[in-house]
Amino acid sequence: MEPDILNSVIEAEQQIQERLEKEKNAADLRIEQARSEADQEIAGEEERLKQEAERVGADAKAGTDEQVADIIRSAENAAAARSRIPEETLHAVVERHLAGILPKERQ
Repeated sequence: MEPDILNSVIEAEQQIQERLEKEKNAADLRIEQARSEADQEIAGEEERLKQEAERVGADAKAGTDEQVADIIRSAENAAAARSRIPEETLHAVVERHLAGILPKERQ
């Protein structure tokens, strides 16, 4: 009778080992699937962020280009306005400013 009990214990232990191995394999598979899904989500999020960064950069550049164009237009307008100032007026302005800058003995 004891050999029957021993055989039963050994058989039960083997069944337990087989179940454990199956569970381990199933758990490994679930982990691998979860890892694969996470990798796909990360790759998708990285691509989305890359596109968003490119869009933001393009928007910023467009805004900067507009600002530069505005500054250039303003400078051109100011230069055009100054070109219409008579030369005598410019000489008078320069002399007035030089008088404040140069020492009295150089005037």
